[in-house]
Amino acid sequence: MLTIPEKPGFGVELIDNIEKKFPFVPGPYYKKNPVFKDADLPIWWS
Repeated sequence: MLTIPEKPGFGVELIDNIEKKFPFVPGPYYKKNPVFKDADLPIWWS
């Protein structure tokens, strides 16, 4: 039997002040590929 909690998110709760612990960092989410230095390609493109 599956028990579904009353709250949204299947019981997962965010920590307090999450924006202070994990602030927004502008820019791409990936590391640049050293093989293609001039191209803005992610590292998994090699």
